[in-house]
Amino acid sequence: MTALLTSSQLTAIQSLGLQGMTIDVTILPTTFDSGLDLNDDPYGSELDYDSVPGTTVKGWLVGSWQNVRDIGVATVNTTTQYRLRIPVGTTIEQGWTVKINGHEYLVEDAGLDQTWPEWLTCVLKRNT
Repeated sequence: MTALLTSSQLTAIQSLGLQGMTIDVTILPTTFDSGLDLNDDPYGSELDYDSVPGTTVKGWLVGSWQNVRDIGVATVNTTTQYRLRIPVGTTIEQGWTVKINGHEYLVEDAGLDQTWPEWLTCVLKRNT
């Protein structure tokens, strides 16, 4: 089976995408504490951020409107779904936090299953 693009064509597309990545994205790995041991909060869990950020890369953030249904109370709300585009090969995982322009975002999907590697696209939810 022949690839759709040659490796040099894909490299050219990736370099074009990198030109649009102009904002600093700080990636903070997080760990989940179950809170069940006696020296921590016995009533719940908490997220702990590593003291040293994993990395800072250039990226771009794209927001789009999305309708969210809450069947329990029969409402439809509008929210913004954020997609973060960062360079291929960047280490990021679901549940980690990223900081962009002083705002924190939770990585809901790290996009690691993508088969079109022009850039890595992550789905984010704004925390602050």
